[in-house]
Amino acid sequence: MRLRNDRFLESYLHELPELPGLAGAPFGGMICRVEPGEATDPDFHNQEELFVVVTGEGKLVVGGETTEVRAGDAFALPRQVEHVIENTGREPLTFVSFWWPKVEPET
Repeated sequence: MRLRNDRFLESYLHELPELPGLAGAPFGGMICRVEPGEATDPDFHNQEELFVVVTGEGKLVVGGETTEVRAGDAFALPRQVEHVIENTGREPLTFVSFWWPKVEPET
């Protein structure tokens, strides 16, 4: 996942460790946290992606379409479509991101 906001990258992205039995898995994953009033930078890539919202609430914009999100929601994101998640709530918005293939193929 390529995000351009260095503060976001340094503070809020935590790659998931290799799990026993999943060594060499064909997907990547990370836990992300967005503070109230903040958002990820617009992102797109040549990989499928799944967001699972764990805590908080906000807005997910995918290809210009906005959807309200809250804990328990899951969203599939297609390849090459720009997406942003914004925290509109009062507590941190955390989500888990899984993408595949693990290594982004060239376009």
